[in-house]
Amino acid sequence: MEKKVDKKFTWVIKDFSSLQSEKIFSDKFVVSGCKWYISAYPKGYKVDNFLSLYLEVPDYGSLPSDWRRHARYRLIVVNQRSEKLSRQLEVQHWFDVKSSSWGFPSMLSLDEINSKDGGFLVNGELKIAIEIELLEIIGKVEVNGFHLLSSQVEYVSRMFEKHPETASEVHLRNPNIRTESHRWFDQNNSKWGFPYMIPLAKIHDKNEGFLVNDQLMIVAEVDVLQVVVTSEKPEETNPLNQVESVSSIQDSVVEFRARNQHLKTACTNVLLSLTQTLCQTPQELSVDDLVEAGKTLAYMKDSGLEVEWLVKKLNEVKAKKQEQSG
Repeated sequence: MEKKVDKKFTWVIKDFSSLQSEKIFSDKFVVSGCKWYISAYPKGYKVDNFLSLYLEVPDYGSLPSDWRRHARYRLIVVNQRSEKLSRQLEVQHWFDVKSSSWGFPSMLSLDEINSKDGGFLVNGELKIAIEIELLEIIGKVEVNGFHLLSSQVEYVSRMFEKHPETASEVHLRNPNIRTESHRWFDQNNSKWGFPYMIPLAKIHDKNEGFLVNDQLMIVAEVDVLQVVVTSEKPEETNPLNQVESVSSIQDSVVEFRARNQHLKTACTNVLLSLTQTLCQTPQELSVDDLVEAGKTLAYMKDSGLEVEWLVKKLNEVKAKKQEQSG
């Protein structure tokens, strides 16, 4: 479980001098809806006799293909006797699929760390801190398992803090809500996908549930948004046939749209807003609010989302409203 922090995260490395691993990792933590972790090379990375520290993006293969994060951050090796003597370096970097890790190979010399009176190593523990400021986010951000636009993060985060049961309810009823990509296919681009779909380590992790009885299940949901057909022999093409073909495709799209991920993602945003509305007291809600909520729930139910739990909540609120109205 990732630790949610405001802008600062602290990592205590125990028995630092006894570490044999070439590279070690902190726990994952979340800042502004973005997951991170710190990696450390106790003996140095491409340099000798130095501690190397990096900030990294975990599981970046599962992020949208166009994801990017612009961050300004300060890595700190804390001096536990005097904070003024702490070693800190600051950098600004764009993280993306080609550059998911960035930091300092020569963060602090091992001689300074291991010095008895240096104050960096106390009772065998080395303390690392990081302060992060997210300057810009491109692509969707995950909050409580929901992939959101960066502009939605603050609003949804506040809602989950106020109503923590909401996230578990939505995921329990709708476990397969995900984001997706869209693409024009043509003669020169007949295939498209995600080279970093999911790390193999995550697939083989017994606790993740992706691999069961050595079987991996892949599901694709496709929404055909537009079809353009060009004939090599225009004189043989019947315009009426083209119109009928396009009309037929459009009809199919309408029928399929209720099960499509685009609509599910949109419904998720509506669902979050509606849940917050129904968490208000009956006094705060007008009759018109309840009527609109009922219409919205009916629409989402037709779209394929399981919302019976919210229908029940709406009926409870209506009943309380009627009792108070006398």
